[in-house]
Amino acid sequence: MDIAILTIYFVGTWLIFDKFKLLPNTLLTKGIRYLIPVAAIFFEIILLGLYTPDSEEVMVQKYVLQIAPEYGGQVEKVYVEDQQEVKQGDLLFELDDTRFQDKLRSINADLRKQREYLKEYKTLSAVGAVSKQQYNDVIHTIEKLNAEKAIQLKLIKDTKIKAPFNGVIANLQLREGVYIKLKQPVMSLISNEKKWVYGFVDQAGMQYVHKGDSVFMINRMYPGEVFPGEVETVLYGSSSAQFSPSGLLPSSNQFQEEDHIMVKVALKNDVLEKLKFGTSGRFAIITDHSIDVLEIIRKIELRMHSDLYYFWIIGA
Repeated sequence: MDIAILTIYFVGTWLIFDKFKLLPNTLLTKGIRYLIPVAAIFFEIILLGLYTPDSEEVMVQKYVLQIAPEYGGQVEKVYVEDQQEVKQGDLLFELDDTRFQDKLRSINADLRKQREYLKEYKTLSAVGAVSKQQYNDVIHTIEKLNAEKAIQLKLIKDTKIKAPFNGVIANLQLREGVYIKLKQPVMSLISNEKKWVYGFVDQAGMQYVHKGDSVFMINRMYPGEVFPGEVETVLYGSSSAQFSPSGLLPSSNQFQEEDHIMVKVALKNDVLEKLKFGTSGRFAIITDHSIDVLEIIRKIELRMHSDLYYFWIIGA
């Protein structure tokens, strides 16, 4: 947009001063001719950046969960494929549970034996043939075996990994027969239930940004379209400002300057449904301190960028 305005300006001044000579072309007027656009661009950049900040780093995001087994083992069966849609509770894959089943059978055999002892000891205890301590020892052994049985049942259950929510399988790295380690991520699950948009805005333009400010967003997947929304959340925290408690004083090289703040944008449900996860774009925030002229300039600029997305082949 700035290029278009400058082109119109310089063509107009050329016609006035050089072509038709409607005004005298002196050294003073030449200086003014070049000073005006420089000053205009300077103030435009400052005012637009301060009162209508924008972001070129905008992304449509979803909740993504890495799927990893509770325990390691050999993969017995894989029930899903990459990019397959699944529902909550669907079986994703299954690990070999032979060692847990063997242990469970051993525990069940011991339980049967101890329960038989308990019946005998109960009868013998009534006539004083066994001590109360011996009788209680059998009870404690049964309780211990029941606890071990519960653990084995939990281990067997954990060999069957199910989808924790509705979503789409991505980055599947699993085959039947392979051995996977404890807590090793083997696929990702992209949620179908919620989508949001965030962007990184320069700190210099965050002074007047507040929750509820109007936002206008464009998306590279939809050239020529502008989507209205509003600021939902401003996330002022950054990883460089966080220190791990070590008991030592932080050194100067631990400080890494962050020059952007993350802003989360709320859009209408039909717009969010239209936007695809992982697509990018840009947005502009219209703060309460903005004036109509700045808002119009920013909207025109955003519209022009959206139209330029038609020329993606040249990297616009």
